Amino acid sequence: MKHTELPSLEVIVTAHKEGTLLLPTMRSAFEAVKCLQSEYDVDVNYMLYLDKPDAITKKIAMEIKIKYGIKVHFGKNGDPGRSRLVAINNTKQKYIALLDGDDLWSENWLLSAYRFIAKKSKRERKNIVLHPEYNLIFGDHSVLVRQGEPSDPFFDPSFFRIGNFWDALCFAPQKVFINYPYKDNDLDVGFAHEDYLWACETYLAGVKHHLVKDTIHFKRRRGGSVSVVAESKKVKVMPTALSKYKYY
Repeated sequence: MKHTELPSLEVIVTAHKEGTLLLPTMRSAFEAVKCLQSEYDVDVNYMLYLDKPDAITKKIAMEIKIKYGIKVHFGKNGDPGRSRLVAINNTKQKYIALLDGDDLWSENWLLSAYRFIAKKSKRERKNIVLHPEYNLIFGDHSVLVRQGEPSDPFFDPSFFRIGNFWDALCFAPQKVFINYPYKDNDLDVGFAHEDYLWACETYLAGVKHHLVKDTIHFKRRRGGSVSVVAESKKVKVMPTALSKYKYY
């Protein structure tokens, strides 16, 4: 018997120049939703948001739209955080699951996320961000990373002074993103890493971040990605209270 007590979900896939890689990404999302709906009777929508796409990415996206009936939106933001925020503002679903157009989810990601929030009160569900336990980065880099879990005894928030505990691809209520919107990157001024800044701001605001055990995101890192370009320009994350020694 399926559970029906949990709110709806929007799967938001953002794309730019992923080309044919967009198709296996969407298949990964479909498999994760299929796994979720085997246990929970959840209303799920898909949105494909294209930010300044190249020709092949646009072509693949339109074929996906026709075949699967998925909403496709276009933007000219040139900024991943702004693209996600525009997409998030264009849905009425209660929860958001973010996925980049060249990455993959473990099949159990959405199901495990819903199982996690099912154990929380309605009040707790309103102020929570879930992350996969592991990121397996492939492509121009190759590394397996376990993300930060605040309930672990060795979790130390002072790490925020030098690095980010969490990747941008997360699962959270829409209202969390609305209440704490991403800030635009400004590489010319010297600030970038919108996901890092968002992690700091939400942590400071008391939003509860948690890992979902035994889940993984497969993340492609390419040489020309926004984060790699930002690192090459030696830009920094915008300072927050977490940047200061006196906070600790």
